[in-house]
This record gives sequence, structure tokens and C-alpha cells, in this order.
Amino acid sequence: MRTALALLLLLAPAALTAVDTYTWVDENNERHWSDTPHAGAERVELTPQKGYQPPPPPAAPTRTRAARGAAGPLRCAITQPVEDQVLFQVEALTIIVSVTPAPGPGSSVSASLDGTRLAPAQPEGTSFVAAPVDRGTHVAAAVVSDASGRVLCSAPPVTFHVRQHSVIRPR
Repeated sequence: MRTALALLLLLAPAALTAVDTYTWVDENNERHWSDTPHAGAERVELTPQKGYQPPPPPAAPTRTRAARGAAGPLRCAITQPVEDQVLFQVEALTIIVSVTPAPGPGSSVSASLDGTRLAPAQPEGTSFVAAPVDRGTHVAAAVVSDASGRVLCSAPPVTFHVRQHSVIRPR
């Protein structure tokens, strides 16, 4: 039923634009529009309206080390979790690192939680998953390194807090 309704809604604008449209002014000097002709009505040509077309996404530039130096230094930050955030009943935590401009080939992003290095959620990715996460205060850190291990960027550490239900006083 929903599919039929959706199909009808998608085809309705096309069907409406194919209908002849007429306009006329009545004795009270009010303009009327209709799909049926009336005495004194004139046929109106309606041009189809163009829908919104988003611009194409910009191509991701491939930056060499020299070009990156010209564009400015590498900047990195932990975007999730945020500083001093309180999380409740967390089974697993995703740490997301933002790096701009994109690091060059051979570079890697690494993250740690309380000094323990985390594996990336995807190869060469910028998101990391920590599980389990105990209750208490934790510190997340991230660095971007080149192929030789030299640190290109170090994100400011983010302190956050995890609250779990107590075993002694369950909720």
C-alpha cells in the first residue's frame, strides 16, 4: 500500500504538468485558474519547474608533502567524545579523530584510551572503538605519524567520564 502511494505521489507532478491550464478574470476582477476552459479563458503554457540539483561534491585533492606545507600545517583533534562529556551505561566507545588537511600517503592515525593504544575501526581510518569501558574518568589521545613514525600532529587530549550502574546499588 505504501509503495503504491509513494509511486502515485512521485508521478502526480508529472501528470499535473501535462494538463492544459486556463486562466480568466471574472466580473469582480479576480483571476482564476483551471484545467477546464471557461468563457473568455485563455490557455496558459506552463514551463516545468526544475527541482533542486545539488552541486557535485568537490574532488578530493591529492596533496604532496610540499603542497601540504604550502596549505598550512596538519591539524588534528578528537571530535568524539567531547571534553568533560559524561556518558551513561557505555558498553563500547567510539573515538573519532578529525585530521585536516588529509594526511599524505604512508601517514597513519592512532588513538589511545588511558595510554592503551586502540585498533582502528577500519584500516587507515580515523575512528577507533574501545570496549569494554569501565566507569570513571578517562583520557583519549590521538596522533598522526608519517611512515617513519615521526609525529606530524598530536591532538589535545580529551577527558571524559563514564557512569555505570553500581553492582551494590543496582538501579
